[in-house]
Amino acid sequence: MRNRRLYNLLILFLSIITGFGTLWFTQVLVERLKTEEHQKVLNIAGATRLLSNTTVSFDNNYSFIIDIIQNNESIPLIVLDENDNIINSRNIDDKSPKILEVALEEMKQHYPPIEIQLVGNKKNIIYYDDSIWLKRLRFFPYVQILLVGLLFIAFWWFYRRQNAMDKHLLWVGLAKETAHQLGTPISALQAWLDLLELEDGAESISKEMRRDVMHLSAIAERFSMIGSVPSMEDYSLVKLVEDRIAYFKPRAPKKVRFIHSNDEELVFPMNKILLGWVFENLIKNALDSIEGSGEIVFSYGKEKDQVYIEIKDSGKGIPLTMQKKIFNTGFSTKPRGWGLGLSLARRIVEEYHGGRIRLIKSVESQGSVFRVTLRAKSTTGN
Repeated sequence: MRNRRLYNLLILFLSIITGFGTLWFTQVLVERLKTEEHQKVLNIAGATRLLSNTTVSFDNNYSFIIDIIQNNESIPLIVLDENDNIINSRNIDDKSPKILEVALEEMKQHYPPIEIQLVGNKKNIIYYDDSIWLKRLRFFPYVQILLVGLLFIAFWWFYRRQNAMDKHLLWVGLAKETAHQLGTPISALQAWLDLLELEDGAESISKEMRRDVMHLSAIAERFSMIGSVPSMEDYSLVKLVEDRIAYFKPRAPKKVRFIHSNDEELVFPMNKILLGWVFENLIKNALDSIEGSGEIVFSYGKEKDQVYIEIKDSGKGIPLTMQKKIFNTGFSTKPRGWGLGLSLARRIVEEYHGGRIRLIKSVESQGSVFRVTLRAKSTTGN
């Protein structure tokens, strides 16, 4: 865990250094190019002044001066006369007067003008702006920082996803190995039960022991299903809950009452092994909350194409500050709890059965009500 955090911090540090290093280098480059462009405009101004004072002949540098003026293919500039009339422009695509006026106002805000003294007390005024490449270069580091940031986020997300997948595969492997290891003692217990039932007067003991062995077999089967797509078959929700109650009733304190009744079978596709696990967890939690004396009430209902079952206990309830956390993996109100029961129950209900499990109500010292809502193709038994 510590190495992973250091690795993430190292990547973040390198990303920040890369981003700010690029920003600094680009700013230095921008300032240098800006200086060169300004010098280029001064050269153009000097060439223009020289041209106005030069007699055209092959004995002077007339062609060289013209080259200086015409070689500007990137810096936008506008030339005014002494009456502030636009007499020339360069590197501005649209030469319409309105566009030139707008461009001129922008140039006035960016750089001070350069005056050219001409023959006859005349003068020209040059306004200019950064070239399109210099403007783009100003924004390049911010774009690069954004891309580096997005790359870091994508890498971080992939890294977290990969770790989560590794953990998931680890738990799946552990669960399947547990199921495999449980198989041997379960088979042995079943063989010993067969021998015990042959003894006189051991029927009642063997009956409950066989029920426990069957429960162990169901647990092993549940573990073997983790990480796999569960198969669905039509089964009665009422019968499923009755089976779980029948298992817990003789093992619960005598002062705990189970209240359960329903006229309809509520048959629909489900995985009874996994869904039975859900109700087993809810019943266990209710028994822990009751602490020896109270009642657990099971009630059913329908909502369009859905059916629901509510499990209400008269236990100690769940504190308000914990109610939003009870389905989080690893969270438990019990000192030795692993915090997996309700988390697994939610996954079984929501991901495998397309339903929903939630805490409807919980009041301290009065009890809690959980509701499991499931999609049903058929809500009546045939």
